[in-house]
Amino acid sequence: MIRLHQRHTTYFVNLICFSQFWVLCVTNDNRNLIFCLIGNSAYGRTLVQKEQYKSVSHHSSHDSATISRKVNNKMFYDITELGDQSVEIEMLRPVINLNVPVQIGFFVLEYGKLLMLKFYYDFLTKYLSDDSFCLIESDTDSLYMALCEPSFLQTVRPNKRDEYVTEHENWIAREYCDQHKSAYFDSAFSGTTWVPEKCCSEATKYFSRQPGLFHVENISRGVIALCSKSYYCFGEQPKMSAKGIKKGQNKLDKKSFTNVLFNKCISQCTNKGFRKRDEGLFSYTQTRKGLNYFYGKRIVQEDGVTTFPTHL
Repeated sequence: MIRLHQRHTTYFVNLICFSQFWVLCVTNDNRNLIFCLIGNSAYGRTLVQKEQYKSVSHHSSHDSATISRKVNNKMFYDITELGDQSVEIEMLRPVINLNVPVQIGFFVLEYGKLLMLKFYYDFLTKYLSDDSFCLIESDTDSLYMALCEPSFLQTVRPNKRDEYVTEHENWIAREYCDQHKSAYFDSAFSGTTWVPEKCCSEATKYFSRQPGLFHVENISRGVIALCSKSYYCFGEQPKMSAKGIKKGQNKLDKKSFTNVLFNKCISQCTNKGFRKRDEGLFSYTQTRKGLNYFYGKRIVQEDGVTTFPTHL
C-alpha cells in the first residue's frame, strides 16, 4: 500500500537561492566554500537510495541463540565475521519511508549533462576549428580537451571572432570588466600576455562564482585519462584524480597511469583508516583494485588513445 500526500512548500527553493546569493556576494574564500557546501549537500541528499538501507547489528560470537534467531528471520540479509569475537548481521528493514524528493536530484543531473552537450555542440564545435582541439574526456560538470594553440582563444575561427566575443560571456566566466573587454580579446586573439587591472581581477572573482559558467581549472602539457574520475594531468600544474584510492597512502604518478594504460594491467592499492562501531573505534586495512585500464563506454583502439563509439 502506498499513500501519496502532496505538500506545497518552497523550502528547497529558498535554501538554494539563499546559498547562491551568498556564494556570489561573499568574497572570503573559506566562507564562500561553506555556502557552496550547503547548496551541494542539499542537492546531494535528494539522491539518497533509501531502498538500500539496512539495519546493522553486532553480536558476540558466543551468543548463538540471538544469531540463530536473526539468521532464520525472513528479513535476514547477510552475516559477516569480525575476527573471533563478534559478527555483523545485516537485516532488511520492514518499513522504508520514501520521503526524499528524488526528482530534484534526477533533474539536476540530467540538466547538468544537457549543459555539457550544449557547451560542446553549440559552442565549441561552432567557434573552434575541428583540427584545433580534441576532446579527451567529459564528466557531469567538467571537460578536458587538447589544444593545438597555446591558449583557448587562439583556436577560435578567424571569421567567427566577432560573434564569439558576444557569445563568450554566456558560456565562460569573464576575466575582464566592461571597460577592458576589447583590450582583453585583442590581447587574447594576438597571443600577447594579458595583464589584468584591479577592476578586472575583482570581476574575475565575481564571475568565477556564477553558476552555469565554465572556467579554466587546470592547464597542463598532457593528461592520461583512464576513465571518469581517474586521470593524471602532468606539467607545471600536475593534477590527479583516482576515485576510491587514498592518495596519501598509495604512490600514484605519471608512470603508474602510463603503465596501466599501455600494458593493460590492473594496479593494486591499499587503503587504511578507522571505523566506529557502537562505542569502539577500529582500524582497518583494505587491499583492492586500484587503477584499471578497462573503459566500457567507448571502444579503445590499439594506440590506447583513439576511441570510437560502441555498436550498441
